[in-house]
Amino acid sequence: MSRSSLMSVLTVGWLNPYTQPPADTDTIDGRLVWTCTVLDRAYERAVQEEHRPKVRLASGWNYGWTCIYLEPRRWSAERKAATRRQNLRRHLLQRFPLFVAELEERELGRRPYYYDPLCIEAGTDLRPVNWQLGHNGGPPLH
Repeated sequence: MSRSSLMSVLTVGWLNPYTQPPADTDTIDGRLVWTCTVLDRAYERAVQEEHRPKVRLASGWNYGWTCIYLEPRRWSAERKAATRRQNLRRHLLQRFPLFVAELEERELGRRPYYYDPLCIEAGTDLRPVNWQLGHNGGPPLH
């Protein structure tokens, strides 16, 4: 997804926390005068120039901009496991083309949880924590 397709919220509001906006000003919630959700950032400047009310800055009024981050797309556990197996096979074919089947079987037997969709979905696909050390390996942490 391109960066320009992120959404944003534009606001004009009273952002001085120590004072209140003038009493004769119509506000949405007591502090905001105008708010707009821009669905495509490519049009953000045009929306600002055409619709945003003009205010005198540094008098308590300010322009605000907030980015709305979209949720990242996640791979399914089955797709992740299949990709891990494909990558393993591809690496073995590059380095040891005569022994691919044997080495692949050995690796799948050595780390079955890493290539298992159920373990990936449960979050136990990486090396299990050693209960004696309290971490995944290496020297003890003190």
